[in-house]
Formats: sequence, C-alpha cells, structure tokens
Amino acid sequence: MVWAGRAGTVRRMPAGVRPQPHKHPTRSLRPGQRMKVRATLPDIGRDRRLDLFRGLANWLIFLGHIPNSLLAWLTFRNYGFSDGADLFVFISGYTASFVYARMMLERGFIIGATRVWKRVWQIYVAQLLLFLFFITSIHISPAALFFPIWRTSSTWPT
Repeated sequence: MVWAGRAGTVRRMPAGVRPQPHKHPTRSLRPGQRMKVRATLPDIGRDRRLDLFRGLANWLIFLGHIPNSLLAWLTFRNYGFSDGADLFVFISGYTASFVYARMMLERGFIIGATRVWKRVWQIYVAQLLLFLFFITSIHISPAALFFPIWRTSSTWPT
C-alpha cells in the first residue's frame, strides 16, 4: 500500500499494516480547555477587488433588466443557473465573513455570533418596514388620485 508522507513524499507501508486515522482535534481536549484556531485574515481595510466585483455584479443585474439588449446576452443568466444577483450576494457574504471572522477570533465566538444576529435583525426590520411602506402606498395612492377603477356608484363622490 502506498501513502503520502510528510512534504509530499511517498512511502510504502509494510504488508498488512494500515495507516491509523487521525484523531479529531476537539476530542482530545480536556474540559475547560480551548481549541486553538490558526487563521490568516487579510489586513484591516477595504479590499478593492471585492468592491470591483460587487460593482460588476450590480452592472450585470442592471443589464439583465434591459429588454432586447445586446449587452443583456452577455450576462451570466443566459449561460448558467445564476445571474448577477447571485454573484452579488456571494461576494457580500464573503466580505462579511472577513469582518465577523476577525471579531470572532479576537473577542470569541459568542460575541461574534451576537454581532451577526444583531446585523441579521437590523436587515430583517428594514425589510419589514420597507414592505409595510410599499403596501401602504399601494393601498392609499389609488384612493388619493381618484382612479376610476376604485369608484363605486353609491359611495364615491362624483
């Protein structure tokens, strides 16, 4: 049996001997010990490459909404199962992972998780408020503008 050793070297195992599986790192921890995390994160500051690709994803979304356009045929939606919106969400999540991973490594998992849930709650509340605003404006605007479709013969003023 052939197996890979250190630094990519190939070693031969004696006949009948099988390599032992590695132990899971958290199973060997004693109660009260913390697992050491080794991670490499980018420097603090904006990564212009991510901003560039998010901007390109926004252009792909914009071009995908133009009907009968030659540029719309160049977007991803014509050649696969995704479009600019999927790319934008992926890159935004990737960017957010840098921010919250740094916080989790510096302050701990609980603090980082609470910050993530706080941000999720802020986005959810904003989405609900926008939804209520649009539903209210759709309900009020026809009555305020006296559209004929909303008039009834007995209750609407003429």
